[in-house]
Amino acid sequence: MLFPILGLRTCRISNMEIARRMCRIDTIEVYRVRLPLVYPFRTAYGSDAAVEPVLVRLVSGDFHGWGEA
Repeated sequence: MLFPILGLRTCRISNMEIARRMCRIDTIEVYRVRLPLVYPFRTAYGSDAAVEPVLVRLVSGDFHGWGEA
């Protein structure tokens, strides 16, 4: 056992088992959005009146997830 007090054990999984357990991504959607700010964001390098994050949506079967950068 790795941590006998917690009852945790080490586990060895082959590469084939990892590949079998991985989900398949059906679609990837990328959205570039522009969000205006109430007040400009100012730094020594200049000011920005809006932010432009990138949103990503992944779909795998009945499941989906969102990410932002």
